[in-house]
Amino acid sequence: MTEEIDFTLDSAFKYLFKNPEFRNYQIAVLSDLLKLDYDYVKENMQYLDTEFVPNNNLEIKRSDCIIEIGKYVVILEMNRQNYRSLKASKLRYLAEVYNNVYFNKDGSESKKEVILVNINAFGNRRKSSDEFLLQNKDYEEYSPGMKVLEINIASSKKNWYNKITLSKLEKRFAYIIMSKEPQEIIDEYVKGDETLMEAERIKTKLKQPLVLNLDPEKEREYEMNCIKEDARKAGLAKGMAQGRAEEKKAIATNMKENGIALDLISKITGLSKKQISLL
Repeated sequence: MTEEIDFTLDSAFKYLFKNPEFRNYQIAVLSDLLKLDYDYVKENMQYLDTEFVPNNNLEIKRSDCIIEIGKYVVILEMNRQNYRSLKASKLRYLAEVYNNVYFNKDGSESKKEVILVNINAFGNRRKSSDEFLLQNKDYEEYSPGMKVLEINIASSKKNWYNKITLSKLEKRFAYIIMSKEPQEIIDEYVKGDETLMEAERIKTKLKQPLVLNLDPEKEREYEMNCIKEDARKAGLAKGMAQGRAEEKKAIATNMKENGIALDLISKITGLSKKQISLL
């Protein structure tokens, strides 16, 4: 019996968004996402990254799925776990892609809009999607050409099970996480949406190794290592913060014993007068 294909896994996600067999699904999602005509997307979409997961590739490759459609450049990212380094690395990559497409070959500004779409399969946020503009420290828009969309497919899945109506785009994105549900649930989920019904017919014809051409345990091991590294860094930061706090207390105690005014001690150490008086 063929295992269910899990489109939240790295290579399977790339297969869904890059393989020509799923072309109608890809176009439908992007046209809904960007509010563009289906035929316009079909005629103009092109991949900017070169990686495609071939059938015989057994390695984990981590390049993004980057698609250009007219003035838009869309970076599609599948996130199975939430860890600190993930968000920072994605924002850095968004800036790198933006810098690479900012100018045309003749040196003129391209007026491209680069959109990072984080498709999150973790947590259950109230909203199925959020949109963010990058801002500077004065809360001014950092760049009108960069945007981040958070698509929370775990929330959409929960809403569907709770009989909350999903938008067409929410439902099509959430197909990614619903793909590993029992077949009778998937059949009920895709019913009435021709795009999803076609994608499911294609998926059921595939063999698991064709899509999951990597060891899922390797993928999970990578994610867990990232989470552990975050925890390690958080522990170090906490230790350093505690060390700085103790150092401030020692300085304040020494100054207090030498008869220095509490106001001055507070100004130098950042401790409140009450904290100093209790030392």
